[in-house]
Amino acid sequence: MGCRFNQRFAMLVLVGSILLSFSGCLSYRYERRVAGIEINDPGDAYPLGKTTIGNVLSSLGAPDEVHSLDNTDLLVYRRSLFQENGLSLGIPMLDMSVGGGVEISATGAVTRYDTLTFWFNSQGALQDIVFEKASGRSYLKTLFNNPN
Repeated sequence: MGCRFNQRFAMLVLVGSILLSFSGCLSYRYERRVAGIEINDPGDAYPLGKTTIGNVLSSLGAPDEVHSLDNTDLLVYRRSLFQENGLSLGIPMLDMSVGGGVEISATGAVTRYDTLTFWFNSQGALQDIVFEKASGRSYLKTLFNNPN
């Protein structure tokens, strides 16, 4: 009887130590960052040829970027939304003082841009408006890239 108890106890200790060595830590991480003001579709709020730079600056405030291109001025308002998700599992294989183990992780990230761009002629009148909502690319990077 005593021998049978010792075998079961030894088996229980062995199985318990194996399970403890493979127990790990599962963690989930979510990060969200927003930069810039809320940008909405301007619709007909800024009529071409009649709206001035002063009108736009008084209604929207300072732009994120200002550019001068061949007798035109460009005001750029941008809002970026960055989201990242991550899942990781750490499994300690050795004693904590030794520090060995296995880590399995997966992450994914996306940045979306809302962009509102105003083009003004040399007289300061609105020439064109470009609005792009929730794009996965920066408008200015595609605008100023050389295709060759």
